[in-house]
Amino acid sequence: MKKRTLKQEIKILCFILAFVALTFLYSQIPCMHIVWIDRIVFSSNSPDLLLDLFTVQATVAALSISIIAIITGFQTETYYGVGLTNYITTLKPILFKHKNLMIADLIMILANYIAVSLQCYYLSVDIFAVSILISIILVKDTAFVFKKGTDIKQEIREYVLHNYSVSYITDLIDNISKQMYADNLLPLEDGFELLKEIYKDAVQNQNEEVIDLICKSLSVLFSEKYGNTAKEKVFLLLWTINEVYAISNEPQTIRHIEIWDRIYVDFCDFLHTITPTQMRRNRMFDYYAFGINLMKNKSYRYSNGRYISQNSMLAEFYYVYIYTIVVAPNQVSEEGQSAEEMIRSIYFWYSSYISADTDEQKEDAIKGYGFFLKQLVDNQDERNIRKLYLNHAIMHFHNNKEGTVFVALFVYAYYLAFCEVLVEGQSIQRFAQDLIKSMQGLVHKAIYALNIKDILKENGKILRNLLNSWEKFNTDELKEIVMERVLVDVLLYISVEKYFSEDDLYDCLKYITSGDMEYTSLKYFANGDDDFVANFMVFQQRALGFTEQSDMQRKVDTLRSALQKGVKAKQVEVAEHYPLTQKVTKEFVERIKTRLNEAMNEIIPFSFNENCQANKSEKIALDYCQVDQDCVGSNYLLDDVCRLASCRLFDRLETCLGEHVEILKLKNTDRTKQEQFIEKSTPYIPNVFIGNKHTFWEENDQFMLQNYIDAMEKVDFSCGCKRLYLINSNLVSFRVSQIHIECFDYTESDFDALNIEKSGNDYFYSRSNGGIKAKYEKKELLDLLHKTLKKIHIEVEYEYGFQSDFVGCSLEIEYM
Repeated sequence: MKKRTLKQEIKILCFILAFVALTFLYSQIPCMHIVWIDRIVFSSNSPDLLLDLFTVQATVAALSISIIAIITGFQTETYYGVGLTNYITTLKPILFKHKNLMIADLIMILANYIAVSLQCYYLSVDIFAVSILISIILVKDTAFVFKKGTDIKQEIREYVLHNYSVSYITDLIDNISKQMYADNLLPLEDGFELLKEIYKDAVQNQNEEVIDLICKSLSVLFSEKYGNTAKEKVFLLLWTINEVYAISNEPQTIRHIEIWDRIYVDFCDFLHTITPTQMRRNRMFDYYAFGINLMKNKSYRYSNGRYISQNSMLAEFYYVYIYTIVVAPNQVSEEGQSAEEMIRSIYFWYSSYISADTDEQKEDAIKGYGFFLKQLVDNQDERNIRKLYLNHAIMHFHNNKEGTVFVALFVYAYYLAFCEVLVEGQSIQRFAQDLIKSMQGLVHKAIYALNIKDILKENGKILRNLLNSWEKFNTDELKEIVMERVLVDVLLYISVEKYFSEDDLYDCLKYITSGDMEYTSLKYFANGDDDFVANFMVFQQRALGFTEQSDMQRKVDTLRSALQKGVKAKQVEVAEHYPLTQKVTKEFVERIKTRLNEAMNEIIPFSFNENCQANKSEKIALDYCQVDQDCVGSNYLLDDVCRLASCRLFDRLETCLGEHVEILKLKNTDRTKQEQFIEKSTPYIPNVFIGNKHTFWEENDQFMLQNYIDAMEKVDFSCGCKRLYLINSNLVSFRVSQIHIECFDYTESDFDALNIEKSGNDYFYSRSNGGIKAKYEKKELLDLLHKTLKKIHIEVEYEYGFQSDFVGCSLEIEYM
């Protein structure tokens, strides 16, 4: 029996109302009367007849209600989260819900009782007829429970599919959750199928609330069930998630969802609970198709010159992880063919993905493809590296994304073979060395086939981030970061080997060195050309299988010229964009004065006698050369100025005090040092202690001095004190009177101090000591120095005086 529509129920209601209306008209219009009906109604025993009708009505109504209650009370079946009883009595009817009908039936009994009492004969007959019709509807609907179970299930399914709401979906998910623990798999499959159809309809109708509910529910369901449910049921759930992604990826309804982002950690845990053989044999879940759907569902936003993935952030690692589990080393012999097919599927997906002309997916494609090839290296799977990739890699070098992946593979293999100490002596190192040797011919071709400049320009940052994430680490101890250095070395050697033009090589170096060619020149040419030539020849022998000395000097000269150009460009850029103007230097001088005043107050936190006459005045001087924008823009020079000035000033304070205190010299083995020191200083009524109060930690009463100086001012300067002092500050005057700071420009007379070389009318200068110096004309160089370097002279003038020859006591400990 199909579900009644609203139109059908309205027809029934209209029929009832029409019957009542006709009966009413019949009773009011004499010409409409039919004789035999009147004889029945107005016969001598009509009151008894109507009473009998009333009795029959009440009995039938009560009996039908009772039968319905008994039958539906025993029906506990639930289909798709919808209870059968609830469906029959509430959901299936639209107007004639059982609750409403039963109430109406009871009202009809009461109304008929009133009609009989008032001898409204026609009305009583009307009510009786309507009541019987209501009972018929109730019984007919209840008979639905006796239909075939499949028919009932199908009807409820259709109802939910066409009338779904948040509450229905919540009930459906709850039902699916319970079915995950049931023995029968069929209800679970049916539940997932219905959920997919609802999701498809919601996507087509853009029902965001339902879409979000289903995605979140599937995520929660997987996270809760994957660890304590039968594997085949978890695979069913994963298949449903895969289908949801497939529906989301349909061109006419494409939308981006985030189920994978919520479950990828639990998914990885789940894979660890099954063996590779189980995973390869399982036909309930298509890992390959799932990966494709994840990739297709990625979304992006453009920010700071690159496309950033908005969801499925780890989709690019999916295949690599599957490969790690399924095709792990020494685990492919039993089903080698299946493993081989999976590797090929993964490879061909990535190779087609990276070939697509889509800038927004470029980073994901390079990362995913690179991670897959890295995993082949880590698994020492030379056969598949060669068969799937190396044998035809040169055919794709015109694609800069493919070229980026090749460079990443080569650098990683080179890093393992010759640079990473953590793999020394291991099989992976020997494998990498053999791989590099077998690639020598291909690398030589790749150097001239690849567009290194464009690869670095377009994908340099991606390449660097990718390789840095492949660095090997020891969890037990710290290690030197190696990968970054290896990457720079390999890229620089490849560029030197490839490019004959200074400009081409310079363009590459800008990306290789991240613009810092001063450091690069210092790294490779700190001791002349010999170190670079030796290292470059080692690289040639390892990567290419030969060394070429005949052209070496040209390559070195080209590199030097390119670096020299880069060093000068960087220095000029700093001068133009960050010049040390008069305003900047003035502000810097004020900052130094402020910090110095603060430092002086820290040195002398107690107040010397302001009324004590200061009869001597001296000064300390500090000179700082080559103060550049880095110094001015940071605090390290300020900190150094304050530290050095403070130490010098404190040293002068200690020297002055040393001439006006009674010095007590005791050996460190003397256990009465504290008593003697306190006794000697007491006559001076000290109020300031200078030095380390913890000096006597080894003595029995180590806190004697600490207790004595508890109420005094204490000074324990970081530069250290030669002695301990207990003094009366009222007898001492010591204060900083003035601070003078001056800035000077560099002139031609300072060229020698700056290690500037002259050759004819050209001058060669570099900010760093060593490396390659840039060439300047004299005026050009003086202008550069004026904008980038300053000399600073600092003078701190102080005054001091003493009211007495001795102002306290000093303890000098002689260590044996």
